[in-house]
Amino acid sequence: MSYPGPPTPPPGDPGRPRYGGTGPVGGPAAPPPTYGSPTYGPPPSYGSSYGPGSPYGAGPPTAPGLPGMPGQPGAHGAPTVVTCYRHTDRRAGVTCQRCNRPICPSCMMQASVGFQCPECVKANPAPKVPAGFGGRGGVKPIATQVLIGINAAMFLITLVGSPNPAGAFGLSGGSDTPLQLRLLLSGSPFQSGGVRYGGVAGGEYWRLLTGGFLHGGLIHLAMNMFGLWVLGSQLEPMLGRARFLAIYFASLFAGSLGVMILSPTSPTVGASGAIFGLMGAAAILLRARGVNIWQSSLGQVILLNVGITFFVPGISIGGHLGGLAGGALVALAMSKIEATKPDLAKAVAVASAFSVVCIVASIVLANNWRNPLFG
Repeated sequence: MSYPGPPTPPPGDPGRPRYGGTGPVGGPAAPPPTYGSPTYGPPPSYGSSYGPGSPYGAGPPTAPGLPGMPGQPGAHGAPTVVTCYRHTDRRAGVTCQRCNRPICPSCMMQASVGFQCPECVKANPAPKVPAGFGGRGGVKPIATQVLIGINAAMFLITLVGSPNPAGAFGLSGGSDTPLQLRLLLSGSPFQSGGVRYGGVAGGEYWRLLTGGFLHGGLIHLAMNMFGLWVLGSQLEPMLGRARFLAIYFASLFAGSLGVMILSPTSPTVGASGAIFGLMGAAAILLRARGVNIWQSSLGQVILLNVGITFFVPGISIGGHLGGLAGGALVALAMSKIEATKPDLAKAVAVASAFSVVCIVASIVLANNWRNPLFG
């Protein structure tokens, strides 16, 4: 099979140039184009294509490391090593986003964008973001830690003089010491070890407060303090210390009122009422922010603890339910008062007034108690 040769151009067609080869078909070889000819014009110069006003500047772009380029090492020179401005013997990894000084990995402080040097971070600390209801995000839960410390200290102090101190480190025990007998919550008078105690009805009103800082054993203390830490570390930064403490003590007194309503003759100890109040407050505050408590699992936690309250013997039903209701009511009042803007004075005043009402009602009930459920 044979192939035809190149097509013959029509008459008058000079053909296509073939650089370095044959010229037009059937004609002489065409010379390669040269700059300066009428067809191709003058060659580009750095003063035109790369001149002022050009996106390339005064000259062609340079690449780092090419020998002989302006500002670069020579053909045989080593590349310049940039060191940290604080540690001159260490290679810098990045530059500070604020001052543009080179810093080594040990000086790189994480910022919102990139890294900053330690001096810039110290001179320009990140502002604390308001967390709502007057609280400030990032604030350490100091009040929560203090409350845990007081409860732990009271547990150890009340062990002094206990006839069975080892029992206090179990499920029960430690509630029979002289100091606990003078501080535990009891609405009616009682007698122990030949000593008669007047209770709230006998004028010992401090029991409405001190009973919330006593515990019947190490496990009882540990469980309550764990709950206090989990709730307090979240609520205190959100509310601020003053509001958090106001809700805590209002819940504690509401729990004492619940005891006076249901079981004033039963000696009661524990911070459970106040902790239940924090759970109720957390539920109200989350709902005020549009958060579904069942999706956040807080609703399940409250439901579980309420169930334990009714089905596990030896737990104060009045203390738990009273605290839960009290914390929820105070948090609801605070959210209504501060719906438009934070008002610490009004928020604390409402919680304080609620606490006073609970105290007065507890004293009245202790002196005129009639159990509406059990006769």
